[in-house]
Amino acid sequence: MRIVEVRGRHIIAGGVLPYEPELAEQVIEEVCLRAGEIESGLEDMFSEQGECPEPELIQDLSLAMVLKMSAPLFSEAWLMGTVLDPADVELPTLLNAEGDEIEFIQLHCSFAKGVTQEQLQVLLDDAPDMEAASSKIWNWVAQPGKEQEFQPKRAGHVTYEAHMDSGALALGMIELKGKKLEANVNSAERAARLQERLKEILGDLVSDPIMLRQTVEQAMAEHVGKPAPDEQVDPPPEVESQFIKEFYDRHYRKTLDEPIPMLSGKSPRAAVKTPKGKEKVVAWLKVLETGEARKRRSNAIEPYDFAWMWQELGVSHLRK
Repeated sequence: MRIVEVRGRHIIAGGVLPYEPELAEQVIEEVCLRAGEIESGLEDMFSEQGECPEPELIQDLSLAMVLKMSAPLFSEAWLMGTVLDPADVELPTLLNAEGDEIEFIQLHCSFAKGVTQEQLQVLLDDAPDMEAASSKIWNWVAQPGKEQEFQPKRAGHVTYEAHMDSGALALGMIELKGKKLEANVNSAERAARLQERLKEILGDLVSDPIMLRQTVEQAMAEHVGKPAPDEQVDPPPEVESQFIKEFYDRHYRKTLDEPIPMLSGKSPRAAVKTPKGKEKVVAWLKVLETGEARKRRSNAIEPYDFAWMWQELGVSHLRK
């Protein structure tokens, strides 16, 4: 919809989405959350340029940027919270603009060793199908002249699509968070295409993605039984295991060259060069493995595998 001026009066042109108070609060909370993320990015950008604008100006600019890209958020929230209420009639099959059945999918990629957000920002900014919403968020959009590719493949179903202010079809969103890249799309087919596209743009600067999938029915059930804000929701064990592995890989790769008290203040690489130091390194590795096994005994997550460290330090033949 649009607000337009006609004969000196402002009127609404288009449809109005009636929001229940609870749903409106959820959307406002999400908008404020996104504005806060963009605000920190703007502060960093101004700081790098040696500028110090008023905090109120940064807040207003952040909110304006979020609202500019939030059309899909408003319509999707209303769709999930109102039209697709589980108490209503049987849910129709929902298709996106390409005719793919809608499924909410997140892709999680880790940065390769030594890669910074700045490197990825430059590459994403240069990609013609990535519209920057902030220094850390991009909208993946359909390229002009290719609209004919985005037509429903099946008739008789409900088709849902979202467009940017420019009129471009919105296909997904990419965000940089710390040392990870997170992408959101609404079908398995789009996820596969975006995975290929990120490979073209970023190459080996990020890992192959971990994929989290959620059907429309699952999203509805989650919406109805949404946990309280202070209630923690644990990720699936396989996802948590992957995150833990990546964290430990980075941590222990760095530890191999740092002084360790148990090794008389030497690094593992330095200590292993003498017979006595090698004995201490073996004992240190066994302490790490024992502690990790004890820590993971009470949950479904597999203990971290230190085998690569034994190999890296040349003491794998002493592992028993």
